[in-house]
Amino acid sequence: MRRSAPGSPSFCPPPRKKAFRKEAPPTKKKNNGLWNALIFALILVGTVYGVFHGQDIGALRQALGQCRTDWLILAAVFVVVSIACEAAAQWLQQNSFGMSMGGMTCFQSACVGFFFSAITPSATGGQPMQVYYMRKKGIPVSVTSVALLVIALFYKTVLVLAGAAMLIFAPGFLRASLGGYMFLFYIGLLLTGGWTVFLLFLIFRQRIARAILVWGMTVLEELHILKDRESHQTAFEVSMDLYQDAADHLRKHPLVMLGVFLCMIARRAAMYSVVWCVYKAMGLTGTGWSTLVLLQACVSICADMLPLPGGMGISEALFVKAYGAVFGASVLPGMILSRGIGHYSQLFFCGVVTLLVMLSLRRRNQPEED
Repeated sequence: MRRSAPGSPSFCPPPRKKAFRKEAPPTKKKNNGLWNALIFALILVGTVYGVFHGQDIGALRQALGQCRTDWLILAAVFVVVSIACEAAAQWLQQNSFGMSMGGMTCFQSACVGFFFSAITPSATGGQPMQVYYMRKKGIPVSVTSVALLVIALFYKTVLVLAGAAMLIFAPGFLRASLGGYMFLFYIGLLLTGGWTVFLLFLIFRQRIARAILVWGMTVLEELHILKDRESHQTAFEVSMDLYQDAADHLRKHPLVMLGVFLCMIARRAAMYSVVWCVYKAMGLTGTGWSTLVLLQACVSICADMLPLPGGMGISEALFVKAYGAVFGASVLPGMILSRGIGHYSQLFFCGVVTLLVMLSLRRRNQPEED
């Protein structure tokens, strides 16, 4: 049974009837899933081909084999820590609503979010699947939506601050590292900053956000993209009312917001520290942790806003360019290890967790279907 915080407005939407679920067309969702899987597979094959084509595989294998295992294990630990940081951010917010969520449930939600973000263009699939999973766990959609929105806000904010720091304090090094990709950095910083401002409006200025979204519906109706705007707007107004109650609750708990912000700093730092671990594992010296981490943040700014699942392809190319002077002749093995541990191993791990979670939900719902 869903619960809300004592003495606070009810965040639980009215229970839906079973007949409501049957109206959703499953065919479209399956087709979307197959299309996303096909795009992901094609980009993955192209990325692998682009990385290894024309390379001396024997020399690569030798370079990878000479790396120190202890540093690579530490890199894997940082990956798990980064997932745990998002789980902690979810736990802080959910429990502030009196939901009494377990840490494992939040960790599973973080894994589900990363997996679906990594396999869908522009990371569009992560948050909807997290909302779905948390709803199955009894958390109202309005509460989960706001919690994930706050996480997205601070996650992007940390990225913007890191990129701005590099642009202000080391512009020459940044331009030399990114070279011809510098235009992607400017575009990415502008888009990420703009998205962050929009998220701020959604949380702290709902009237403005509501006006923007209603205007957007009107434009879509005039373009004949959206039909029956009145019914959509009615449903939207109800959702926004529930959403506003949850957002108001979080604004009244600044310590929770601060905790989420610190979790996002820790998450970015842990994720980008994978590059530093690989750098040390290869026995390289001369560049400090902060430079490697901030440079990786700039690479993320270039790749994050592009409509590519997990930034595949462009992230590998950006790494080779950005870290060419830092890793020297070892830049390709460094890229393989950094992306392999930091992204693809995380994708595999989160995929396994997601599969187990979905199987568990299906088994639990099986008696209801019968």
